[in-house]
Amino acid sequence: MKRNNLNLLLILTFGLFFIYSCGGGGNVGEPNDKIEEANAVKLEKPFQMKIDEKGDRDWYSVEIPAQGYLKIMAKNVPEEIEPEGAISIFEEWQSNENNFMKSWTKIPFAAAIPEKGTYHIAIIDNYNDAMSKQKFEVKFSFIEEFDDFEQNNNPKQSSTVEFDKEYKSAIYPVGDNDWFKIKTKEPGYVTVKAKNVPEALELETRYVNYDEYESSKIDVFRNYGQLPHSAAIPEPGEFYFHILDNYNDAEAEKLFDWKIEFLPEMDPAEPNNDMESAKTLNTTDTLNLAIFPKGDVDIYKLNVNKKGTLKLKAKGYETIEPEVHLAIKDTTGKNELKEIGGWEKLPAELKIPDTRNEYYVKIIDNYNDAEYPEAFTVVSEFK
Repeated sequence: MKRNNLNLLLILTFGLFFIYSCGGGGNVGEPNDKIEEANAVKLEKPFQMKIDEKGDRDWYSVEIPAQGYLKIMAKNVPEEIEPEGAISIFEEWQSNENNFMKSWTKIPFAAAIPEKGTYHIAIIDNYNDAMSKQKFEVKFSFIEEFDDFEQNNNPKQSSTVEFDKEYKSAIYPVGDNDWFKIKTKEPGYVTVKAKNVPEALELETRYVNYDEYESSKIDVFRNYGQLPHSAAIPEPGEFYFHILDNYNDAEAEKLFDWKIEFLPEMDPAEPNNDMESAKTLNTTDTLNLAIFPKGDVDIYKLNVNKKGTLKLKAKGYETIEPEVHLAIKDTTGKNELKEIGGWEKLPAELKIPDTRNEYYVKIIDNYNDAEYPEAFTVVSEFK
């Protein structure tokens, strides 16, 4: 009889072990409300947990073997709760409870891990106002680094690149920003282009000057634009740019190809995008100018000594529809231009009513949404 009881006990023990090992993940229990009490779990090994009271915060620790990405996933989550996670590194002599390297994010999510080590993960209900006695399954997975440029998530970490050389990068995980820097030897234009971009992404770039000794370290000289996206470089030097998803809400575990190209200055009047830098336009001049990049505005100060009509006509352009506008210098001391009338498509006639005011001519693409990277000709006539 004792032998039968012993056999039964062994069978029950084996059965419980089998359920624990294979039956939807092991149980990892309380108390683990503090980071010091974190339960150690293994990568790729699912475990069971529950948020069984409002405000419950459960801590877990996991060993990460190298630089890469930690993925936090859950399934069979009770309808009552919406789990979020955050990631921290435990420091024995510091307060760690709210010192997160990855702040609260809805599960599932992935986070960049900078190096090998032990990482601590806290899991809560998103607003700490819900609970459930039902358990759900959680799993931590690891992806080894596959982007050779990482870590380059800010200007200080930026990688130096070269013109016309093809590179591979990834936007992963959500919120990833890839920063780069490059030097130019002459004024001109740069364009970042990409191909083989995963469908989930809509890539943009932004161009900046960066000086870590300034109070405002980043000085934007060309704002975000969808690739391909160009910027004018008025003088030689080093500048920075970064590539990102347009709303920072998408990711892809796949590399795309990209490069940055340089185009020498083709417009002899540049820079002339404001009143202070406007070049002189005589009434019989022939201009060679370019509307590049998108949003370019070319401004000329009109040299006239009598009233009359300025006729402008253009040739030699594609992809753009040039328009012209007449403006005068503000006379109230604001040091700005006041527009006269509306925009007119070239060829156009602009009436100059007097010689008392300073007149300026603005030339743009009609909707500021196109560009043409070659100079074209504008002929002027006055009568």
